[in-house]
Amino acid sequence: MGAYLVRRLLLAIPTMATVYTVAFLLVHATPGGPWDNAEKPLAPQVIENLRVKYHLNEPLWAQYILYLRDAVHGSLGPSYVNTARDVSEIIADFFPVSIQLGLVAMAFAVVLGIPLGTLAAVYRNTPVDYLSMGIVVTGISIPNYVVATILVTVLAVVLHWLPTGGWGGVLDVRVIIPAVAIGLRPATTLARYLRASLLEVLGQDYIRTARAKGLARRAVILRHALRNALIPIATVSGILVADVVTGSFFVETVTRVPGIGRYFVTATTGRDYPVLLALALLFSVVIITMNIVVDLSYAVLDPQVRYG
Repeated sequence: MGAYLVRRLLLAIPTMATVYTVAFLLVHATPGGPWDNAEKPLAPQVIENLRVKYHLNEPLWAQYILYLRDAVHGSLGPSYVNTARDVSEIIADFFPVSIQLGLVAMAFAVVLGIPLGTLAAVYRNTPVDYLSMGIVVTGISIPNYVVATILVTVLAVVLHWLPTGGWGGVLDVRVIIPAVAIGLRPATTLARYLRASLLEVLGQDYIRTARAKGLARRAVILRHALRNALIPIATVSGILVADVVTGSFFVETVTRVPGIGRYFVTATTGRDYPVLLALALLFSVVIITMNIVVDLSYAVLDPQVRYG
């Protein structure tokens, strides 16, 4: 397994290089500049001095090499908009909030999705199945920022049960709305995949053998069927974890959560090039890491899987 892990880590290098190249070209192809939307209009000479200071007056290929060289050495540079802070400091302040929110949202997704998919498969073509799949279709169809808006309107504005937004940590009640809004779609996705996987497993010969031996239905499902059915779910779960951590841009904005997704929106509107490039690299690291974790988890879930 060690050799396999080393190979995967080495393969991540060209992937990161590709992500950086695409992100760099897209960022610099965006019309406008970092100081076009300043609170007070800057004089042309001031803007030119800033461009010289941050090497934006140099050819594009030179800027590409300069930023890549600094990033390899661990320096992400200063923010063009928030000049008093380094990009590394910004990530250190905002990214942990998104991680905490993403983990709570994923926990909600697992708690809701696994039982929902299991019930739908066990009670196939019954009202329980139809109700479960109805919830799945609804959860998949509604974007998370719409769910967040509905929850804020109903739970906060109308019923006054929860605050409209803000952040006080994972133990604060203000985490409920953004966590449910972000976790609903992953929950329904897990339920859909688990239903299909569990139905396939329940039709296998060893399941019929376990039933013929007189094992209780609950024992057959929990001990034999569900564990094997979770193997395909591991792949989906890894993608979903990366998605809820890196893809909560609009929900964090709607619910005023000071996470990296909300700051990404701010950096995009402000054309803050170093922040955008750093976040693109950060998100790619999260996604690559989760894919590797998922691949390694196969050996835990399925004893037949071995990495030579």
